[in-house]
Amino acid sequence: MGSDAPRQKEYKLPVKSPRVEDFRPLLESLDARDELNEVFKNRIAKAVQLLDEGIPLYPNDFIKEHEIGPVVAAFETASEETLAALDRRFCVAGRVLSLRSFGKVTFFTVQDRTGRLQVFADKQTLGQEAYAIFKKFEVGDILGASGSLFRTKTGELTLHADAVRLLTKSMRPLPEKYHGLKDVETR
Repeated sequence: MGSDAPRQKEYKLPVKSPRVEDFRPLLESLDARDELNEVFKNRIAKAVQLLDEGIPLYPNDFIKEHEIGPVVAAFETASEETLAALDRRFCVAGRVLSLRSFGKVTFFTVQDRTGRLQVFADKQTLGQEAYAIFKKFEVGDILGASGSLFRTKTGELTLHADAVRLLTKSMRPLPEKYHGLKDVETR
C-alpha cells in the first residue's frame, strides 16, 4: 500500500541546500500562476546561498546616516581635491538600479526617495570574502553602503564603498525600464 499524501513537485534549482524547502511556498505560488522561470530560480538560488553563508536576507539593524539627495546636492560641484581632502564617511542605503561589474571592481547605482548615487566597490577595499558575498547581490536588492566620496575619470560623483551590506533581497526583478509594469493585477 502506498502513502495517501500527495507527492510534492520537485523544482530544479542551481543550488543544493536544505534551505530550498524554505522557498517552497514561493516556488509553488509562482508555478501555479505560470510565472516560475529561470530568473526566479536564479534569484532564489542566490538567496539560498546567502542564507547558507549566514547572511540574513532582511536584517533590521542597519542605520542609514545620510539621504542621497542632500549628499549629491552638497557635493555635486565639489572638485576632486575638495573631495579628497574631505575627511568624512557617508552611509547611504537604496535600491540597486544598475550593476556594472569589471572583474575585481563593480560600479552600481543606488536610489532612495531623495535621489541617485553611483557607488564603487572593489575587491581590494572590501576584502575577498566580503566581495564574494557582494557579487551575489542583484539589481532590485536594497543595499546599504558606507565610504568616502570621489570623482570618476568621467567626473561623476561616486561613493567609494568600504562596506556594503544587504538590507532587503528582491525576489522579483524590477519592471522593464521603458514600458513599466503592464499587468494591472500585479501593479
